[in-house]
Amino acid sequence: GWSQGSTLLSPTLLPQFPKGRLYSLAIMQAVSSSALLSKPAALKRATARGVRSVRVVPRASTETAEETYEVTLEKPLPIKFCKGGDGGVYIRSVGPQADEGVFEIGDKVLQCSASFGSEVWDAESYGQTMFAIKTRNGDVYLKLKKNFGDLTDMSNVSDDAFLRERNSGNVEGATRQLQMKNYAKTKELEAQRGELFELGLDLFRKGEYRAALEQFEDVIGLEPLNYMGDDFSRYTLEYRLSHYNVACCLSKLEEIDPALQALQEAMESGFEAFDQIRSDPNLENVRASDRFNVLMDMYDEPVINASAVKMLKSIFGK
Repeated sequence: GWSQGSTLLSPTLLPQFPKGRLYSLAIMQAVSSSALLSKPAALKRATARGVRSVRVVPRASTETAEETYEVTLEKPLPIKFCKGGDGGVYIRSVGPQADEGVFEIGDKVLQCSASFGSEVWDAESYGQTMFAIKTRNGDVYLKLKKNFGDLTDMSNVSDDAFLRERNSGNVEGATRQLQMKNYAKTKELEAQRGELFELGLDLFRKGEYRAALEQFEDVIGLEPLNYMGDDFSRYTLEYRLSHYNVACCLSKLEEIDPALQALQEAMESGFEAFDQIRSDPNLENVRASDRFNVLMDMYDEPVINASAVKMLKSIFGK
């Protein structure tokens, strides 16, 4: 097991994984909740991939009067996604490396490249779409619908009632109503994410790693917008643990590059169980990669200082 402060986590708490651990909601509180662990230099090294090739083809549909556009992007993508109320895939954030004026938060993904080959899939399922994007070897094609800043379909809580009450002059009543609605919606979302998380664990136990991955991706996609925890963490515990579990699933599927990316996202969001990462049998395939130690050294103190060892060998001639 491993300890975090006064909390001891041992394999006996995880009977379903006596030789490897996939984190469950029941033992989440044993994991450090700190997410303010930004490492600008490390992140810069990890994301400095050069200019992406972007092909933008605006199209206007005469049938639906909606505007769509197409892009072809190098990985890692300069945009992040979330799951909308309709189960679709929406742009959650746009990174600084994205071409200016191309993407807008709230735009919906309609189609994406398949995991391999030239086939294009409809983005009907959030989890399946994330799997296709993460496991694709090469550039990613996306067809998106412009929503022009309308976040209604991707917001966890609608503020329509608030706007109606505010316009009528009843600001206090609207605020109370919105707060109550937010609280109820938050509890509903927590329950939904918990069910998806547990379903992912069950599927993983059965060896259905791709299906499990899609459930964990749904948990990630339902991360509350603009979250701020009581400890000022920017990500929920479910979010951090789901990224770790996605890495485990991808490792089992021998998808090494996307597994490393998922592991980086877990650590970037505040997952600090470094000893766990270095010993979990579910990540055995990932640890065999030459890039594993490089990634770990960005977030954790190196187990062995390779430069020091090299210097000592040169001194003693061995």
